Amino acid sequence: MAQLGIATLGEDLLLLLSQPNAGMRGTGVLAGENTLFYVLGGAVLADLGLGGHVRTTPGWGGSTRVEAVTDR
Repeated sequence: MAQLGIATLGEDLLLLLSQPNAGMRGTGVLAGENTLFYVLGGAVLADLGLGGHVRTTPGWGGSTRVEAVTDR
């Protein structure tokens, strides 16, 4: 049997928000499905940051830029 890798933050988040017995006829729903893409995007950026694949730099007007790290 193949060994599974470590789960990402996005995968863990989807498991936490999953409500398999909810919805019409118990077909299941995801909590916060209308805004879930914002949360999943943040989880992906957090995973990339924790892995050293991106870094943040000060941006224009007080914003923050996210840049890819070379050779990662």
